[in-house]
Amino acid sequence: MTADIALPKDWDRSGLPGWAYFSQELFELECDTLFKTHWQFVCHVNEAAEIGAYVTFDLAGERALVIRGHDGILRAFHNLCRHRGSRIVPDARGVCNKAMVCPYHGWAYNLDGGLRGIANRDTFPPMQAEKWGLKPLEMEIWNGLVFIRFQAGPQPAVAKMKSPPMIWPIWCPLTAILWMICCR
Repeated sequence: MTADIALPKDWDRSGLPGWAYFSQELFELECDTLFKTHWQFVCHVNEAAEIGAYVTFDLAGERALVIRGHDGILRAFHNLCRHRGSRIVPDARGVCNKAMVCPYHGWAYNLDGGLRGIANRDTFPPMQAEKWGLKPLEMEIWNGLVFIRFQAGPQPAVAKMKSPPMIWPIWCPLTAILWMICCR
């Protein structure tokens, strides 16, 4: 796939040309340069309020998992077992008691993403558990809204993007109220 998709020179930009709606190459380019590298809304923190509560999110061939750990911290991971790439949690949302267990070969992960145990460990070479935990994703919480991105991208922090711009209106009785709202 290349990023060199030539646009017609006479394109008036009043709408997308027909080829854009069925171009697999353009779709893959959008997935790689837009969807995976830009912040994506997953859920509200209340949707994963209790210990072990999780929400999954799939986009552009990627799978994410947002889960609240035993320490109360919300974290985001790729929803992929490090052994064979199976989904760790299959449902869109739910609650894990003490661990997340891969349904394929039984690898178990703590709620903080660390590798907890391997079924039939004697069939594997010696391995350091701390290197085999779930792969974390970049995650930010803004006003209770949980955002993730699968790859580092050009956007700044969510809070910086979502903060209202400072606009100084012409002075009138409402200006003081607007100023107090915007500048808190």
